[in-house]
Amino acid sequence: MLAELKQVADESVFLLFTDVAGMNTKNTAEMRGIARENDASVRVIKNRMFRHVAKDMGLDSEMNEHLTGSTGLVYGKGEVSTVAKALKKFIDENKIATFKMGAVEGAFVTKEQIEQLAKLPSRQELLSMILGGFLAPAQNIANLLNNSMGEFAGLLAAYEDKLKEEA
Repeated sequence: MLAELKQVADESVFLLFTDVAGMNTKNTAEMRGIARENDASVRVIKNRMFRHVAKDMGLDSEMNEHLTGSTGLVYGKGEVSTVAKALKKFIDENKIATFKMGAVEGAFVTKEQIEQLAKLPSRQELLSMILGGFLAPAQNIANLLNNSMGEFAGLLAAYEDKLKEEA
């Protein structure tokens, strides 16, 4: 079991720890489903076992105080903000689990930092925003040219009418 936890910690981009006290089988299954939908996994861990892993990670001084009570570990290799957002929604809707702390790319993160990660846009949303930012100037130029050509055509028509009146 200890070797498995070490392997999970070594291979995962993120580790999010939750307090799962009061969760029943249905809640746990729902939490696992949410994690799975976001390329993550969930397991209930023994705090005593993970203390050894935290020591190997060099995070025992930060993590040990949070490794109390019933602890769930959500881990994966995908996008941490997407997983944190989905878990935050689950936590808010069910009022049973809470974040304890975590590690992202080997760095300790607090409960508050995980909640901030949950507020970040996903990678896909960020890419869309960036693409929109790149396309906006081109769209503005196209609109300006289109409007300018229409105005120019109107000026030409008015000038033509004026010439006809004078003739």
